[in-house]
Amino acid sequence: MTHVSKTILIVEDDPFIALDAADTIENLGMDCIIAHDCKSALRYIESMSLDAALLDFNLGRESSVAIAKRLEAAGLPYCFISGHDPRQIRAESGLEPAIFTKPANYADIAHKVLQGSA
Repeated sequence: MTHVSKTILIVEDDPFIALDAADTIENLGMDCIIAHDCKSALRYIESMSLDAALLDFNLGRESSVAIAKRLEAAGLPYCFISGHDPRQIRAESGLEPAIFTKPANYADIAHKVLQGSA
């Protein structure tokens, strides 16, 4: 029987946080793709087979709302992981996703998002 690894998209503008998150998730046997901005994240969503996404809300000069809306349209599970107030994120995005506060355990969150318990 072949084991199929899950692929998680991490969208995070801070390279240190992104690499740490990917490392902890990969230690669980999952694959990670890192995007630092909306353009590259949207390109990955269109061109790769993904199982879930973990989104930083504030990507510097842009937010990840466009990414979240694309993920919702594709039926892919995702959440926001941010230092911003969850009410602000919901108000600005018009969405009702799971929101986790930084600092966060990315491996635990990835598991919850994949299980649908986020």
